[in-house]
Amino acid sequence: MSKSSKRANFKNISTLAIGLFSAGTLLVIAASIFFLFTFINTHNLDDLSVQSENTSSILMSPYMKNGTKIESIPTSRKVIYPGAELPFRQWADPRGTIDLAEASTLEGFTPISSSGLPFFSGDSSRAVRMMIPSLEIDVPVKNLAILNLGDSLEYETPDNTVGHIPGTANPGSMGNGWYFGHLESPLRGEGNVFARLPKIPELIAKGEEVLVVIESDTDKYLYTIVETEVLPAEEFEIFESADSRITLVTCQPRGTYDHRLLVTGMLIGFRKLTEPI
Repeated sequence: MSKSSKRANFKNISTLAIGLFSAGTLLVIAASIFFLFTFINTHNLDDLSVQSENTSSILMSPYMKNGTKIESIPTSRKVIYPGAELPFRQWADPRGTIDLAEASTLEGFTPISSSGLPFFSGDSSRAVRMMIPSLEIDVPVKNLAILNLGDSLEYETPDNTVGHIPGTANPGSMGNGWYFGHLESPLRGEGNVFARLPKIPELIAKGEEVLVVIESDTDKYLYTIVETEVLPAEEFEIFESADSRITLVTCQPRGTYDHRLLVTGMLIGFRKLTEPI
């Protein structure tokens, strides 16, 4: 073999070695970034489990604590002392606490107290729409179909919608209504309707009240978020309740999706739609 051929072979081998080394270095860097990203996201999962201190309804009961009806308070006293007509978290800053979107959300709802007054028996109509004003979420809701996989059954995944688990409580009914949505869906392209759901624990930790409105064909139902919880996917299971509540579910954290974020809301109000939607 000539010297020129040897030089060419050596050059080719060197180029190949440099290429392999560069590719290996890039893989190591990519793997390191992924593991760092996963570690940070997993390390912060505990921050997503929060319990709200604002357990009382944002809607105003028609009775004060001493049993006096608001309607019986003299008008002059209402003007000077309007606190009886304001939700508790507006007392410190009655002009700036609630934004217009939230005020519009609350308009026209009849309060439902924790003691069940006024009595409300619920509605058998399924959910068709969900709104979370503080997160700017407004998405359709559909019942998820059951898929036959031959050796097992499973629910379909929600495609750019919030999916309601059939057999769990419909909006306003006693029991626990379960609603699923994607955090993100880069492979299937099924949307990210619950991408902002992980912001709820932070809002609750700040003392803010997060409201959820669920519509059926005939009514609207208002829920206040009382608790969030994160648990491993293998520990997740659907459970019932003796009150009227909803549980919103999405995956956590980004990248691994091996945990589930559960957001629990309690029914605090309802209103009739003027026209079927």
